[in-house]
Amino acid sequence: MKLLPTTRPRIFEDYPTLAIALKNWQHETYRLEDLTYEASEEVFLDIDDEEPTVLSESKARELNREAEEELANLKDPFEDDIPLSSPLATLIVDQSAPSFEDFTKQIGKACSLLAKELDWSEFAIISDCRRSILSQENDHPPVQAAQEKLAGFGLTAESPNGLVVDRQGLEAIVGDLFWIARCNASAPYTLVSAKGSSTVATLCKYGNFHFDFYTEEAERAFEKAVPPSGLSIVADGMCYERFTSDGSISGRALDL
Repeated sequence: MKLLPTTRPRIFEDYPTLAIALKNWQHETYRLEDLTYEASEEVFLDIDDEEPTVLSESKARELNREAEEELANLKDPFEDDIPLSSPLATLIVDQSAPSFEDFTKQIGKACSLLAKELDWSEFAIISDCRRSILSQENDHPPVQAAQEKLAGFGLTAESPNGLVVDRQGLEAIVGDLFWIARCNASAPYTLVSAKGSSTVATLCKYGNFHFDFYTEEAERAFEKAVPPSGLSIVADGMCYERFTSDGSISGRALDL
């Protein structure tokens, strides 16, 4: 079983479609214009503030400078030759299970079967920015167990590095990654891509994958491979909470 901590630059070098996907994601998500403040704007500067602060010009400039530095630290310094390209298509894929606990026990085998159908043998697992998948602490027992297991394979809360795994390694940890995606609301998204593929998957808190395709051939091959794996393509293309009747997620928390 292969589970190898790997730097982000090395992953981008070996998984070019993943580099394209993340460059586009970061361009669309981590936008300075969405975090820009103006003088006279009313802002709550602290979570405990009872009244907003009216920003002076100097305070607005200070906040904008901090936001620019924060985004620069989050975004990867991609090479110019990596194109800024959106996926051609997206499919949402899930697996039927009576509970999220059951889902996390079953999803590894289903992923392994899907990978076998597509002749995928090696995978990169990485966060959507330069923050660790383990950057948020959570004492909810299954999440804590998942974090400890992933730490045992070399991930740390401080390093944004990813993992390169084989099919057996993916099967062993994908359920743990889903616990983090479901419950750690302040953690970055987790992405997975197979070496040599034109497909990138993002793990969702609702217990499904969002598969993005960068060629039509990749989408067609994928659609044929899904049924034998025991997974299902969500017909309406919508993701929603399917494990609880009221939409709540036990153990989900924010870092405040």
